[in-house]
Amino acid sequence: MNLINVKDLIIELKKRNIDLGKGNPYNRLRYFTKIGWIDHMVRKKDTTGVVIGHFPVEVIEQIEFIEDLKKQNKSNEEITKLIKQKKTISTKKENAYSDLKILISKISITHLLLILIASGSIFELINYDSRNEKLITTTNINQLNPTINQTNETGFNFIPSGKNRTFINNKKITKNSIIIVNFEGAIAPATNYFISEKIENEGFFVTTNLPVNTDAKFSWVIIN
Repeated sequence: MNLINVKDLIIELKKRNIDLGKGNPYNRLRYFTKIGWIDHMVRKKDTTGVVIGHFPVEVIEQIEFIEDLKKQNKSNEEITKLIKQKKTISTKKENAYSDLKILISKISITHLLLILIASGSIFELINYDSRNEKLITTTNINQLNPTINQTNETGFNFIPSGKNRTFINNKKITKNSIIIVNFEGAIAPATNYFISEKIENEGFFVTTNLPVNTDAKFSWVIIN
């Protein structure tokens, strides 16, 4: 977390022509904190070694937002409501970003490659050959496997609560079909999943190593 000490914060706010009242600006900041309009201050040493209050730098943006609302003649109750709404939206964005990072961290190179194949992407693939200690570049995904036929099927399904597998009907399944499965959330207490069986011209089974506690939704892609 990036912090700014209270003295520098007041200087910065004055530079931005933000009205902190006729009294002590520090008291105005304390009031904003008390009513929940800005984040709390923490005490730590500044660059000279003196212990002084510090705010997250995001407080500057928060106070600018408050100033804009005041110029619109919003009441304190309206400002409080709008600040809460803004925080809720920000939290949802942060959670979504965090979920995306977790998802990306779980995608293996092989999984990513198959997803790109499924989308029919033409891209420059860069891979590292650890044996020869050099980068290998392929400019066309089809060069990796010229036999791939870009005929794809997609869909959604779920493993019912208390079960550990489900069957997906699809008459285009063959022995050589590549199937990519991606669960939307947790599959607890299971820890992994796999395609347990492919039945030609009928479909395939998606199986977890343990029964799931709740309906486990997933998307699937078939590459033929």
